[in-house]
Amino acid sequence: MTRLLRSPLERYVLAVMFTGLASVFLSLHGAASPASTGAGLAVVALLVGGLAIGEFFPTRIWRGDGFRIYTFSGTFTLALVMLGPLWLALLVQISALLVEDLHKRRPPLKVAFNLGQYAVSITAARIAFALLTGQAIGGGSGHLVAGDILPSLVAAAVYFGVNVTLVSIVLALAEDQPVFPAVIGHLREEVVMTTTLLCVAPVVLLCLQFSLLMAPLCVLPILAVRQSARTSATNAVMAMHDGLTGLPNRTLLLHRAGRARDTHRDGEQIALLLLDLDHFKEVNDTLGHHVGDELLRLVARRLELAVRQGDTVSRLGGDEFAVLCPGVSDPAVAEELATRLVEALAEPFPLDQISLHMEASIGIACYPRHADSVEQLVQRADVALYRAKTDRGTMQVYDPKHDFNSVERLALMEQLRSGLHSQIVLHYQPKCRSTDGSVVGVEALVRWEHPERGLLSPAQFLPAAENAGLIVPMTMLILDEALRQVAYWRDDGLDLNVAVNVSARHLTDADFPPQLAALLASYALPGGALTLEVTESSMMSDPKRAAQVLRRIRELDIAVAIDDFGTGYSSLAYLRDLSATEVKIDQSFVQSAQHDPRNLAIVRAAADLGHSLGLQVVAEGVENSETAALMADSGCDLLQGFLILPPVPAVEVAEWCRRPQVWTRSLPAQITRRMAEQ
Repeated sequence: MTRLLRSPLERYVLAVMFTGLASVFLSLHGAASPASTGAGLAVVALLVGGLAIGEFFPTRIWRGDGFRIYTFSGTFTLALVMLGPLWLALLVQISALLVEDLHKRRPPLKVAFNLGQYAVSITAARIAFALLTGQAIGGGSGHLVAGDILPSLVAAAVYFGVNVTLVSIVLALAEDQPVFPAVIGHLREEVVMTTTLLCVAPVVLLCLQFSLLMAPLCVLPILAVRQSARTSATNAVMAMHDGLTGLPNRTLLLHRAGRARDTHRDGEQIALLLLDLDHFKEVNDTLGHHVGDELLRLVARRLELAVRQGDTVSRLGGDEFAVLCPGVSDPAVAEELATRLVEALAEPFPLDQISLHMEASIGIACYPRHADSVEQLVQRADVALYRAKTDRGTMQVYDPKHDFNSVERLALMEQLRSGLHSQIVLHYQPKCRSTDGSVVGVEALVRWEHPERGLLSPAQFLPAAENAGLIVPMTMLILDEALRQVAYWRDDGLDLNVAVNVSARHLTDADFPPQLAALLASYALPGGALTLEVTESSMMSDPKRAAQVLRRIRELDIAVAIDDFGTGYSSLAYLRDLSATEVKIDQSFVQSAQHDPRNLAIVRAAADLGHSLGLQVVAEGVENSETAALMADSGCDLLQGFLILPPVPAVEVAEWCRRPQVWTRSLPAQITRRMAEQ
């Protein structure tokens, strides 16, 4: 007994059980037999039979976010409560419950609660009815009269309220949920159907008292409520589930996410994984939609087998699925689950005499770490999914720096859209030879002259601009302005090359090379006046198409530089096949090479590799003379950085180029001597 009293749930169950026992003893006070109360034994027998049938033949009804088992014995139980005596109603209901619970081998604690719950509910209903009619609590009326209708409705309300409250509390304690919201929620869910059934009880009793031949008619309202509930459940299931796969749909997913949010414990996370199948459209287009539908059904089954018990797998539409994981201790657990999902999909799917391998991109977000609401959780998982697909990666956890969907950023993008042609300006940063300090070209760097916030750097608007679809028109504006400036400089005697960064979208656009040719022609410039800087990661979005586009660009004699070299995929095959002319060693290696031998080794290896492939090597991020000397000594051909000149407007670049290069004076003597000898 001491052990049982340790748990609040067990203490509550014992309290209900003992209260139920007290109810049984109370029922014996003033007890009478059905015959002595004048109740016909045939009426009692019919009510007992109806109670047993209702208890032993339950039906499944959809409530909230899942099925619940409903019995329809309450109508006959309440009729026995009104007819009396109390001990008879308790005996029949408890006997039926005991047989059912033992048949289903329910745990002793649950059996004890069920018996106590119904004993208390029945006794409370009888007390209410007796007080309003002046009858003895343990006795019986033997006959229902018109004046008993209102007391019977009150008894029905008491029976319903006590029964649902007791069950709600035990469920809340079992699931460690707040008790009051659980009670209110269950009362709201049960009130319509249960009270309808209970209010039929006086009608049934009056009909049976009038004539036993009315018994079939008494069953009709109950059957009507039962059929209506089942039809409603069928409609609810259809509304809450995907018709193709049978999985929960978005509506049910959000409902379960809301419940998980309301009941989650401190220190736990609710993870949402959004999953999108890669290349599913090709399956539909090649094999037909009937094969695509079968594939989606097979994917749904695989996902259900891969998740934990209690997780929800949902189909949101098309080839997009979601997995809701409550009770996650850490986002790493969600990542492990994502890995399991990917591995589950990696096994071949046998379809229409062909086996298909499927891959997926997964976005992960957690509540409350990444989101404050269910809606925000879905939105941020979608941001992570978009990032995973953009980077061609398997999975991505939500990162705020990749989220460009805030109201502030949306407003910023609208301002950029309206000011694209008037507020975008270019600054230029020179690239100088490491051997003699001469200027060979400049890199065009975009800035936004915001009317209220001043000059904004690329990091403050470029990622959001790309997400908003503005990066392509913006880049074309930058190219046009940069080439116009180069043409002006050349007319003024400065023979400079200009480098412009381009995004992955340009590298997959077959119309981009002819657009470049038209721009060069409009300013009467050769292809050698322009260098396009591309990153390794941008090429990886579609390597085959990027290689084709870059080859056409090289045919125009436009130079191609691999920017941020060493931070991306660093594939030697791509360096060989992409017709690049230049590699730019990322500043993260350059700036730390002076103090980190490993980064210095990377710089020297990159320089040797570039030279062996016939490429120029640029060290970017040179900020002091020691680093400049080290880069020159490591074999870098060109230097770029704040030591030479920070990014400045075009006018300042021209003035700077015509002055002696004072930055070389701070270099060590052996480097300046080498420059003088060139």
